[in-house]
Amino acid sequence: MQQTIPTELLKPGISLPGTICDRTGAVLIERGVELTEAHVLLLESLTPEDLVGDADWPADMLRPMPQFVDARIATTTEPEPTENKSKPIKPPELIEVESLRPGMRLAQDLFEQSGLLLLAAGMRITARFLQLLQKRRIKVLRIGTPDDTAPPSEEHETEPSPAPLSTAEADRVAETNRIVADELRMAPTIHPVRAWRRPRLPISELRQEAAKGLERHAKVSSSIADASETLLVGGRVSAKSLGGTVKSFVDMVTIDFDILPLIVSMQRTEDEYLFDHCANVSMIALSIGAQLGLNHDQLMEVALGGLLQDIGMLRVPGNIRLAPRTLTAEERIEIERHPLHTLEMLERVPGLPPSSRVIGYQAHERCDGSGYPRGSSCGKIHPLASIVSVADAFAAMTRPRPHRQALMPYEAAKKILIEGNANRFDLDIVRAFLNTVSLFPIGSAVELHNGVQARVLRANVDQHTRPIVEILDDEGTTTGEVIDLSEDASLTVVRAHPYAQLHENAAPTQAQ
Repeated sequence: MQQTIPTELLKPGISLPGTICDRTGAVLIERGVELTEAHVLLLESLTPEDLVGDADWPADMLRPMPQFVDARIATTTEPEPTENKSKPIKPPELIEVESLRPGMRLAQDLFEQSGLLLLAAGMRITARFLQLLQKRRIKVLRIGTPDDTAPPSEEHETEPSPAPLSTAEADRVAETNRIVADELRMAPTIHPVRAWRRPRLPISELRQEAAKGLERHAKVSSSIADASETLLVGGRVSAKSLGGTVKSFVDMVTIDFDILPLIVSMQRTEDEYLFDHCANVSMIALSIGAQLGLNHDQLMEVALGGLLQDIGMLRVPGNIRLAPRTLTAEERIEIERHPLHTLEMLERVPGLPPSSRVIGYQAHERCDGSGYPRGSSCGKIHPLASIVSVADAFAAMTRPRPHRQALMPYEAAKKILIEGNANRFDLDIVRAFLNTVSLFPIGSAVELHNGVQARVLRANVDQHTRPIVEILDDEGTTTGEVIDLSEDASLTVVRAHPYAQLHENAAPTQAQ
């Protein structure tokens, strides 16, 4: 008999006394792991019968699992077959749309009856999503994982080959490759902005603009969530409306290159990671693009491409996308197919610039050919896609995921530099990235050699280890003192700390 895990132990900071498995026996989180908020979020998204204590749990800490009804998906749990514990329990296949309510968090993937994934496990149902289903006259959906996409085995003798493309996918890829070839012939010329030409606001105004931008960030995340829901159920989204959501970010970067990285450092993901991530990628890519001298139209193309490049992940089953463990080879193939899903969804965005569509397809390619989905090398990757690839990597590394902790911004920036030197990223773009966020990224806390704590406010072009910082007191509150480390050779950074939000009661500083 399966046994339930005490919910009081499923809290951030607690070290697991035993391994947590799903009802098929697959390991979700191993014994001894210290739970993070991301772990807890995943566990809360699962129904109680999906969480099982392995044999390494102390016997007195577990209790028999009762039979129950889960109102979120209106299904009952069948008894586990005793003759084959590795066989998944197949849930009822169909669910009426009328039984779904806004705010429900999906415990399992939600499909159209044709098998098309609409919402992955862990996401919340919104009123807009239900309205879209009603508009398309969809009354019944499938739940769970279809037989042909069941979780794969953890053991493989050989690396599996990528699944062949369907005819529609092959046609879509061929058309995109033609667009790539045409776009490369018209690729933008890069003219990095020199330090003295970079627009800069006084520090007090920079803070004010960042505070406004933080509110705008939430609206952009909500907009991309709404757009994604529409595209998932076969609707259309106007590129003009999406452009309107990011135009304010484009306007911000033209008055100060440091505003958007500062906003990203202040932002915190509270629920669905993907949409906040899309907004962060768009903003960081915009800052890099501005440093590279892109014009307004090109910045808009980068902003849209960065905002949309990961929406195909919503077609990846939740048990893969939210897995709190290392993925199997077959699961990695599912992840690496998501640019194909993005391409399909972007077909329903009329007016989208061709380069933004290319970004959606190529943002995960790498200069040395080690990326996906095609393994293209630098000469075949659009420069705007290369900009977004660096932004995406940095944004992803500095946020926690169910299977790993977040890297400190300094460690993530250092890894970007290392991979640039290894020819995975374009070095010109890596240099622009460092000129934008510095090696000690904007918003991160650092310690100076004299023991003083500070927070990075600005990058200094071509002086990546000597940013402009504001001094903090012992409680982490700004003192109002701003120091440009490029002008004071006696002060150096000796240690970096994770991102920290600006203290809400921070005293205003003098104009810089």
